[in-house]
Amino acid sequence: MDADHLPEMLARLKLTALRDRLDTLLDEAARRELSLRETLALLCEAEVAHREERRIQMGLGIAKFPFVRTLEGSEADFPVHAAATYAKALRWRAREFPPK
Repeated sequence: MDADHLPEMLARLKLTALRDRLDTLLDEAARRELSLRETLALLCEAEVAHREERRIQMGLGIAKFPFVRTLEGSEADFPVHAAATYAKALRWRAREFPPK
C-alpha cells in the first residue's frame, strides 16, 4: 500500500476537507494517542463538519441576505418565556380567525 497516493484517493472520493487537513488531523490523533477506530471517527467528524459548514454557507449565498445576523452579540433582551407567550398568542389568534 502506497501512502503517497492517499491525497489523490481522497480527492477522487471527494473528501477534499480531509485531504487538505490530513496531516494536521493525523498529528492530533497521534498526540491524543487515539486508536485506529477513534482516528477514523476524528477524520470523519472533520469531513462532516466541513460539509455542514459548506452547506450553510451555500444556503446563505443562495438566499442573498443583505447581511448575516446571529443571536450572539445581539442587543435583544427577550425574557425566557417570550417564545411560549408568542406561541400562545398564535394559538389564540387561530381560534379567533380559523382558516376557511
